[in-house]
Amino acid sequence: MPKNQSVAYLRPTGINMPLITKFELRRKVTRANRKMSLKVEEEEESERKNKEYQELTEKISNAVKKQYL
Repeated sequence: MPKNQSVAYLRPTGINMPLITKFELRRKVTRANRKMSLKVEEEEESERKNKEYQELTEKISNAVKKQYL
């Protein structure tokens, strides 16, 4: 950190919580956002896979119905 830049401390709300710098807070927020975006991507991926699976099972069941009808 440059010598002429002062460290700004933020006081978190809560009992006996330590002071936190803006840099640390930004880093925590960035990590949390990254985790949330990964979680959203995983959910979208699982939804897509479920949809593909349903489409495949429908195709298979339709083929079986055609074969036996």
